[in-house]
Amino acid sequence: TGNDGSVLYSKAVKIVEPQCEITQQPESVTVVTGGNATFTVTATNAAGYTWQYSEDAGETWTSYEEAWAQEAEIAIEATEESAALLYRCMVTGINGSTVYSNAVGITLEVPFEITEQPENAEGVIGGYARFTVVATGAASYVWQYKKSGGSWTSWTGDWAKDSVVDVEVTSSRKSMQFRCKITGNDGSVLYSKAVKIVEPADITFVVDHITYQIKKDSSTEVSVMSIDDTVPAIFIPMTVLYESQSYSVTSIAEDAFNGYDGIVFRQTASGWILYKYFGIASALDVTQYLDGITLIEIGPEAFMGNTALTSIIIPDSIEVIGARAFQNCTNLSSMDSVSTGN
Repeated sequence: TGNDGSVLYSKAVKIVEPQCEITQQPESVTVVTGGNATFTVTATNAAGYTWQYSEDAGETWTSYEEAWAQEAEIAIEATEESAALLYRCMVTGINGSTVYSNAVGITLEVPFEITEQPENAEGVIGGYARFTVVATGAASYVWQYKKSGGSWTSWTGDWAKDSVVDVEVTSSRKSMQFRCKITGNDGSVLYSKAVKIVEPADITFVVDHITYQIKKDSSTEVSVMSIDDTVPAIFIPMTVLYESQSYSVTSIAEDAFNGYDGIVFRQTASGWILYKYFGIASALDVTQYLDGITLIEIGPEAFMGNTALTSIIIPDSIEVIGARAFQNCTNLSSMDSVSTGN
């Protein structure tokens, strides 16, 4: 009613249910695998909550039907599968309206830990020994060494600042210990177990009926350890190839020919020699076994003590008969030389 007595009327209004409003959004979380990822939403005038997930980066959403997903707070186990999804909450107001929270996700936290310790490494002087450590959540690596009775010292070279290190083997380093100092993304530090350089295990291989062994004190020399006793003739070369590396044949084990009854040829810097005959034949034609080689020498003691041998044929390429080559061959009465064309 106005001062002048006239009357006006306001618009008509009514009582309505209060609007639902989200006052605190859920936040994405980083959780270790196997832990619980907890999301919380806070809303005013809310009547109900239903959490949803999306498998396609938020294009479509599916509601959880379980009772545990009908609360303002939800806990989901952190796995690779759950970390691949997005989550949001559908909040229903007391007036029946619906609002949706922001979409959030799970990031799996990589724990800072050593998952694979280094092991003792084989090495020979002049070569390298490789040590490897595997860690998750690591920011940097520094390999360290310790002399007998000393303290740990970090190498400063870039070559020692990786998860894998190649240590040059020297006589002094063979008595040292080695470990890796690892700094995590969070600044904390872990140390690997201590390891050392050890003598390499015996490596043997077979080429052309001969078993060789790589010498422990050398990376380029081998010894003849045994031979295939089923073949009538063995040819020992000066060098042998194994896994693309050439090795010098520098020695023969004392028992390499145990049980063998054939003939052995060996290559020297001068040429091929008849190294040893183990057979018991009375008549021997050496030229039948040459297989294309040129024989220049009957080696020292090659036939010594062979009393079964009565006659022998050798190629005319022979230039030298070694000391005591036929000593005590008491029944040998004939030796002929023939041309082989080699």
